Amino acid sequence: MRGFLNFLIGLVVGVLIGIGVMIFSPEFVNNLLRIDLAPTGRAVEGRVVAKELQEDRLLLTVVTPEGAVLVTFTKKVPEINLLVDRDDIIGLGLNRYRPFVNDPPVIKVKKKFPSPPGPEAETIKPLRPEPTVKPPEVMEQQPEGTGQ
Repeated sequence: MRGFLNFLIGLVVGVLIGIGVMIFSPEFVNNLLRIDLAPTGRAVEGRVVAKELQEDRLLLTVVTPEGAVLVTFTKKVPEINLLVDRDDIIGLGLNRYRPFVNDPPVIKVKKKFPSPPGPEAETIKPLRPEPTVKPPEVMEQQPEGTGQ
């Protein structure tokens, strides 16, 4: 009975320590496990005012209501470079405001001027041409018995 009680107390203490570390230091857990387990509290939204592409990273300056954020992306640089432009509104998955952020999750991107479909959208051809089916020839039939 005493062994079971020690096991139960150890289990409860371990769970409480795990929950406490996840709440008070999610960056430590993320770096330790190399995966993002901590839920993002909210999306920090702001306007991209500057964008600089370097060899292996992308730098964005984002102005939020809390202040300016320098965002550095080292992963998925070409994709984010194509997605985000200057004057776009970007939502970053952060628990709180920080002035320097490395590789935050991009929650959403709102374009300043959504481009309407233009003439180039109409000239896009399908990859595989559709088969052309000739309609059967319709012959004029005269009613029977009219003997012309």
